Amino acid sequence: MVQSRDMVYHPAFGADIDPKAGLHPATEALQALKYESEDSDGGLRAKSSDSKLNAILYTNRAVCHFYLSKRYLQNHHSFSLENYRSCIRDWIEACLALSKIDEALELSSTGLNILPSSPELLDVQYKVLKKQMELDKEVEQRSRLDCRKENDMNTEYEILKSRGIDVNLKLKPIDMPEVGCSTFYVDSLGKFHWPILFMYPEFGQTDFLRDVIESSMIIDCLKLVFDVNQPPPPWDPKRLYSLEDDAIEVYFEHDIMKKFILCSPQCTIKKLTKQNGFSVGRDLLIILHVISKRSTHFYSSWKDEKI
Repeated sequence: MVQSRDMVYHPAFGADIDPKAGLHPATEALQALKYESEDSDGGLRAKSSDSKLNAILYTNRAVCHFYLSKRYLQNHHSFSLENYRSCIRDWIEACLALSKIDEALELSSTGLNILPSSPELLDVQYKVLKKQMELDKEVEQRSRLDCRKENDMNTEYEILKSRGIDVNLKLKPIDMPEVGCSTFYVDSLGKFHWPILFMYPEFGQTDFLRDVIESSMIIDCLKLVFDVNQPPPPWDPKRLYSLEDDAIEVYFEHDIMKKFILCSPQCTIKKLTKQNGFSVGRDLLIILHVISKRSTHFYSSWKDEKI
């Protein structure tokens, strides 16, 4: 049974510590852990090849040295400049390892204000400034690349607009790895090539075609997706989705009415993109919804709700 004294002096429950009453074993353990001064760099001495682990170890050592230095100041009313130099240097190195350049610059300036001729602090400040230049160069290159991509996208939007194709920039891009690897483009003959995503709302599944020329018909795409020479997908073991008996219907979502519009299998991709209410999002991805009339219950309920 837990005694009330244990509850009062346990560090998890006690409001304060009374030195005269003696320390609870858990309190002694916490103090020993906090003020351990021998092993603050034990992990670094192991010389791990893991850069992330080393960054954490540098940070821990820097924080440990910082608090140890504060304790020396409080207890002995004296603070060795050598200890300060070591503390601030390790802290800056930890910031560098974590790419916290602003904090590293501030710390190096603070240290040099106190020890202006310290070779260690001058050296670490040089490292910080060099790292800052490298990061600034990376940011500049990334900004140029993003600007170039944005200009290319704007050019594509203008081309699509000139052909009567609506681009709805408010539509969120589809977040799928395979979709991100394929993009719309115009070939040397001026033909549009589209990535097309087929969605199966009954099962929450998808199929993806990376490169479909605009002269292709929807039925051509479906023949690739529902290849009779291939086994059915795991989610459709009964082959409810196949091209037999005209079982498949394909829809696109009307941009304004938010209703689904039936597409003819003989419709070309070029004609599809110019239909009233059709649009693509900023990712220039064509999305088509596929339903099977063989799934009687789902087919009826989906049409009642969506059409």
